Formats: sequence, C-alpha cells, structure tokens
Amino acid sequence: MLSYLHRLFIIAFGLLGLTLAAPVLASAQGSPQIVSVTTSAHGLFSLGAPIDIYVTFDAEVAVTGTPTIALNNGGTAHYVSGDQSNTLVFRYTPSLGVSILGLNLLNSNALSLNGGTITDIVNSVAAGLSTIGLELGSTGDSFVDTTPPVATFTANNGAHATNNRAVSLVFTYLDDVTVSGEVYLSLDGVAWGSSQPVEPTTYSLPDEDGSYTIYAKFRDEAGNETAPVSQTIVLDRIAPAAPVMTPSTTDRAQEVTVTIVFSGDTVVKRYQLWGDNIAEYTGPFVLTSNRTISAYATDEAGNQSNAVLYVENIDHTPPTVTATINSGALWTKDAVVTLSFNDGGTGATGMRFYSDAETVWSDWEPYSPTRLYALSEGDGEKTVHMQFQDDYGNEGAAISLTINLDKTPPVAAMMINDGAQLTDSREVTLGLFDDNSGAMEMQFSEDGITWTDWEAYSETKAFTLPDGNGVKTIYAKVKDAVGNESDPINASIVLDVPPPPNQPPVMTSHDGTAVVNLDREENTTAVTTITAEDPEGEFTTFVISGGSDQAKFSIDAVTGVLVFLEPQDYENPSDTDANNSYEVEVTAIDKRGGTATQTIIVHLIKSQDELAAAAVIEDIDLLPSETALTLADKTAVEAARAAYDNLMPIQQSLVTNSDTLLAAEAVIQALENATTEVAILSAFGDAAGDAITLRVSSELDGMHAMEASRFQIIVNGAVVTAAEAAYDPSDASGRTIQLWFSSPVLLHATSASITVQSGAFRTSTQYLNGEIPYRPMNTFKSLDITQDNRIGVDDIAGIILNPDWHMDVNADGLFDQEDVQMLLSQISPVSDTLR
Repeated sequence: MLSYLHRLFIIAFGLLGLTLAAPVLASAQGSPQIVSVTTSAHGLFSLGAPIDIYVTFDAEVAVTGTPTIALNNGGTAHYVSGDQSNTLVFRYTPSLGVSILGLNLLNSNALSLNGGTITDIVNSVAAGLSTIGLELGSTGDSFVDTTPPVATFTANNGAHATNNRAVSLVFTYLDDVTVSGEVYLSLDGVAWGSSQPVEPTTYSLPDEDGSYTIYAKFRDEAGNETAPVSQTIVLDRIAPAAPVMTPSTTDRAQEVTVTIVFSGDTVVKRYQLWGDNIAEYTGPFVLTSNRTISAYATDEAGNQSNAVLYVENIDHTPPTVTATINSGALWTKDAVVTLSFNDGGTGATGMRFYSDAETVWSDWEPYSPTRLYALSEGDGEKTVHMQFQDDYGNEGAAISLTINLDKTPPVAAMMINDGAQLTDSREVTLGLFDDNSGAMEMQFSEDGITWTDWEAYSETKAFTLPDGNGVKTIYAKVKDAVGNESDPINASIVLDVPPPPNQPPVMTSHDGTAVVNLDREENTTAVTTITAEDPEGEFTTFVISGGSDQAKFSIDAVTGVLVFLEPQDYENPSDTDANNSYEVEVTAIDKRGGTATQTIIVHLIKSQDELAAAAVIEDIDLLPSETALTLADKTAVEAARAAYDNLMPIQQSLVTNSDTLLAAEAVIQALENATTEVAILSAFGDAAGDAITLRVSSELDGMHAMEASRFQIIVNGAVVTAAEAAYDPSDASGRTIQLWFSSPVLLHATSASITVQSGAFRTSTQYLNGEIPYRPMNTFKSLDITQDNRIGVDDIAGIILNPDWHMDVNADGLFDQEDVQMLLSQISPVSDTLR
C-alpha cells in the first residue's frame, strides 16, 4: 500500500505531464528523424482509459499501415493518426490493475513499422526509426480503480456521552489509488445528507437528551462507495448533584482532614485548593494551612456541579520576625550590642540565641522587642543567630545577622602649611596623615578643650587661625567608622599679619535690608531695634540721620532701640504724606568714623483685636447662603467656627455676623442626619491591582467631596483603606465611583470584598449613603480566564459557557443578561497592557 505522501506525489507529477526532448539529428539524404517522444498519461484512469504517446519528426511524414511502439511494461501502443504531419499519435490502453509507474520505451528500436511505412512526404524517403537518447519518462503511479476505500470515523474521539449537541467527527480514509473522497452522514442510515469532504467536521444532534446513532458512508474519486459505518453517543445535559465536603474538625487545630462525597453518577471526581492546580479526588486529604477548597463532580457526558468549602481553623504558621543589630549598623566599638525585633503582629512569644563562639542554642526566653547581647571578645566580624516561636510551638527559620567589632582607635599626624614656621595670613592649610589606620572623621580645636563638629576625614583642611599675631597651636583628633577616637595631636605656626585699613560697620537688623517696611499697631510707641556689626569689632553708636518723618522718632545711641516720641492714631495720621506711613533714616557709626545707614518705613495698622475679628467676619461672609449649602461646605463651616472660637471674648464681640455662622451649622447638621440606602451594582478591580470601579444604584452628587477613608476592601482577611476616591466624569448617568490604593493590593487576588461606611458619598437628592457592610468584588485575575493579562471576549465567553465560572456581578442572586452586560463593559482595548 502506497503512503499518503507518495500517492500525492504521484498524482501531482502525473498532472504536470512530461515532455522529453532530444537534440535534432541531421537528416541523412532527406530522411526524417525522430526528435522527441511525449505522453499525455497522468492521473487516475477508469477501465479502458487510453494513454496517447506523441512521436515528433524533424519533417512532415506520410504513414501507411499501423506502426507500433513497444513499451517497457510489456504493453504496445498502436498508431492512430498524424499522417502528412510531423507528429504521429500512438495509443496504449492499459488493462485492469496494470501499473504504468515509470512507463517508457522498451529500447532504442521500440518503434516498429508492423508491415506499414513512415516516409518523407516529398521524396518518399524512409524515415529514421531510432529512438537512441530518447525516453518517454515516468507517467506517475496511475491505476484503473474499481476498489472502494476503507474508511471509518469517531464521534467526540470515541466518547460514550456528551452534553453538547455539537459532536466532533473525525474520519479515517484509506485508498490505494486516491487520496481524497467524500462522505455522507445520516441519523437513521436511510435519509442521507449531502456529500462533504472527508475532513474533521461538527455534527448537530437533535435538541432532546437521549441515545443517538450516527451513520457514515464514503465514496472515492472513481465513484466506489463503502457500506455504512456507525457510532452511537448519548446526549445528556443534566449535571450530577453537588459534592458534599466535610472537615474532620472546626475547632482550632494544626491540621484538618477533609472528606468529599460525590453522587453515584459522578465519573470524574476532582477538587482544587484555590491557587493550586485541580487534582483527582482519591480519598480524604489533610490540610496543614487554611485554604479554600472547590470540589467538582463531572458525569460521563461532561456535565459538572461544584461546591466550595473554606477551612479557616488551622494555625500552622510560625511568627515572622525581622531583626537588626544596633539598628542595622555594620560596625560597633562596643562588645555589648542592642538586638531589635519586629514580629509584625504575627504572634511571637519566645526567642533564643547563640553566637559563633557558643554554637549551642540558649534556652527559650519570653519575646521582647529589644535585648542586649554581648559579643565575643576580639576585633572582627561577629555573627548572632536567633530563632522565634509562637504559643503553638511553631518555630520560624533561624536568622543570622553579622556586625564588625572594632575597638582599636586610628592614629594620625598633622602639620600646618606643609610644616612652615611662619605665615602672614590667618588662612592656612592643615595636612593630616592616618597611615591607613581607618580614619573616617576629624575635628579641630584652638585650645584642646573646645572642639569643632566632626566632619568627613580629608588629608587637607582649610583652616582660619585665631585672631592676633603670635604662636598659634592647632589641635586635631580623628575617628574611625565605629567611633573610636584617636588621642589629640597638634601643630604650631607663628602668625604675623599687618593691621588692615578701617572697615565701616554693617547693618544687621532686618537682615541688613537697605529699606525696611514694618507694620505697627496704632496707639503704641515701640518700633524696632537697630543693630550693626563692625568688621574690626569696634563699638558702634546709633543716630537718626534723615527721613521725611524723622521728627516723630527717637533712638537710643547705645542700644539702637527706635521708638515713636508719641503714640500715633490710625484715624488721624500725622506723617508727612498723611497716609500712615512714617519714614526715618538711622545711621550706625564706629569709633573711626565709618558709617552704615538703614531706612525704616513704619506702616501704621489697626489693633490686633479688630484685625482678628475682621478675618473671621470675612470667613463667615464667604460661606454660601443657607439654601445653597451642601455637605461639601462642612469643612468651610467648621473652619469658620474654629476661627471664631479661637478669638478672645473682646474679639468675638466685634464679629458682626455670628448669627450667619449659627444658621450654617444648623443646615449642615440637618444634611448630615439625612441618609439613604444605596446599593453597589458592581465592583471591578483593574489589571494593576491598585484601583476599583464601583457602580451604584443612585445618581451621585458630583459636587460633594467624597471621603476616601470611608471605603475599605478586605483581601485575605486584611483590611485596606482607599487612598483616593473620585466620581467618574465619563459616566453620564452619574453612578460610577473610582477608588485608588497606595499599593497594588489586588494584583494577585482572585476574590475580595468591599465595605463602605455611612456618609462616604452623597446622592443627587442631597442624601448621604447608609452603611454598606459587605459586597463581593470581581478582580482582574478572576475575570482573566485565559490568563493573557487582558479581559477579552474569550474570557467573557468562558465565564458564560462554564457554570463553575458564573459570577453574580450585581449581587441579585442570579447570573443573567445584566451580569453579562456588566462583564462585557470590562473588555480591555486591544492595546491594553499591564501597568
């Protein structure tokens, strides 16, 4: 039997046909010569189908009688036409079952006159009959075919039952001659459907459960037909009863044994620990940690039911503790260090230790956040091992921390200006050398008693010598990374600096600003204190030296205290411009006549009591009217009340609109007392795991500022509060809320729930929402069924078609069209990627 590939090759080669040509031989004395032999043989032949062979001469020839061609398979081709032309046609009819694979001329003398003649038509010269160098060539593996194919088929890969009317049919078709055929299908073996290619197909059963037999018959290219073959399959769309799961105990335990009971018609018994792969159920199994379990019962037709059990009474988790030595320091100069621990609320109650020098654990001792620990003697790296346990004896893995002990101080030397004996400048360069003893910081002193702050170690340091000529001795100390200090070192140099020219004083009051503007209350005399510094440290005196209103002021020559000679009245200004701005110039003079000036402009203002009351009056005036107040204005009302209460009684008496504040507070109180029940229609998490979209049953008041802290989600028992909350402006119906969290808390979550405290948002009817204590939420991971990091039509289709994945999105107790519409609203754009 020929292979499928071989038969394809044979037919394709035959369909191409074959033309073989040889060089044209020169005619001898006008004798026509054969130049080529070709054939039309190809494909599949029925009984008696002829094969034509064409013999071409280099000139036109005349033919008498019936010349023949002997073939290599024992057959003979007889002349049929071509007289008076250059191409003669010979015909060979193969008998039943005879192969023409590699059909060719018998030899170079295959052409025989058989009692006839082949001559030149002009001179009647006999034609040359030699076919030397010419071959007919392969005609393909062609047969005369009267044998039907051998064929069969399977339904749903041989399954006995199905829960889907659409049955997958796969055909097996074998034929020695042809590689393709057609098939006819029937449900009763009598009424047959139309022909179709022998290719995998889907066949639809009637819409009623029961047993059905599918018949098929096959026909090849030559019209040979097989007897009908059949396959029987049962259509069953009723699911088995849901499995029953029972834990061995619901009390607190180290482990729990779970038993699952399946109904009698269950043929596939499976279960899944959420987060793990689905496994076959072979008997009771033991849990050592709290898990959610799903059990799946599948009957022979593939119908499935399921049940869910959450085991939450297992405590087998050791405490998780983080630890540091000396708050994470890498080095220490003290052999006694402080160990710090944080169990993050995981219930650590005991701890024990050992060091590399001990190698044996200490006895368990009560857990505490800190503990002193003595390192072994000698400089070098020290390792402390520690372990923690809880009340149930669950022990965490040992923790090993290292720290380097260094009790040896560094050693250094110093010189000034590369060892110079004399300098005429106070600015010198100190050179330090620690001989690689580990100096990291340095400090300096002019007397060996008072020291500068520690600074990073450097081999050079710019330093200013103390004022005054003479011998100057500078002291220094260095410190290593762990705080070991060297003994003081010193170096000396003689300072000889000529005296500088006089430097005028510099104004320092009010940061030395040339023109100073000051606000001062009416009915007082105090203005400010003028200060100045002389570069040489000389004493300075102060005088009034100008200004359009200088006659109104007085200054103390020694202290620089500047005052009004008389209290000034805001309502009756006495300054030159009568605009309550008083200008005066003051001058500081050193003992050698150097001067510096500063202009002071005093702006007279009302009393603090009036200003304080005016600010509160303005806050109250900015509040909306009683009819326009909303809960969004509560913060402003409370701020106005706080400002009023902070006033002194005399200041409160100056507030003229306090009744307006009382009325606004009454309106806010009435609004806060109005609440209404609002339902969450859907809750979806995003792909990044840090945002949630809520759809609620009432139209929202977009002008009311929501409180993010009133929205909380519960993931794996942990409560997380929203960082931001806002209305979705893209929702024209005004019923959508967007929540954001400071971290991707939902990134790996497959289930979660949300709670909303009363007053978190406000409806368009001015009512606050009531408390929403619990609402299941759909996460991105629970919708991404195909796990391609997108929510697409394929995911929604999978949820719809698989009863195990049905989601009651709107929490109305049903999985219906409304749930499907909400799921479709989550479909991701094609360009969506994980954030």
